[in-house]
Amino acid sequence: MSERDVGSWNSLISGLAQNSEGRNALFLFKKMRVEGAEVDVMTVSGVLSVCADLAALVNFQKGCGRLGTIEEGKQVHCIVFKHGFDRDMILMTSLLDMYCKCIDIKGARRVYDEMPQRDVVVNNNMIFGLCRCHLTLDAMTYV
Repeated sequence: MSERDVGSWNSLISGLAQNSEGRNALFLFKKMRVEGAEVDVMTVSGVLSVCADLAALVNFQKGCGRLGTIEEGKQVHCIVFKHGFDRDMILMTSLLDMYCKCIDIKGARRVYDEMPQRDVVVNNNMIFGLCRCHLTLDAMTYV
């Protein structure tokens, strides 16, 4: 493909992610950024999903660890604000989910506090993350 637009990048990243090629999807995202390609809400949402899925897999398999996915997720977090996507509830919920699955409760709380509005899905994500880190008393405050 000689010329890639944001839609073609998103399709490639999404296709890799859906076929359990999360690492390759993240590599492609980095390449996209290096080449100066624009990102949109779909790009960010897809990459956050990959980061969260990789973190969950690592945590399930090894009981710890992040394999760098939290750092990549933090970079995506910066992109969310740089491009003004921070008003998108679905995207912010994905960001919260990523931090929870990476067992970064401080990051999850920061995202939660930054959200312009919260609903039952957002609260459930926060409860899930806190319980995952054995912070059940803290989780009760979100019920």
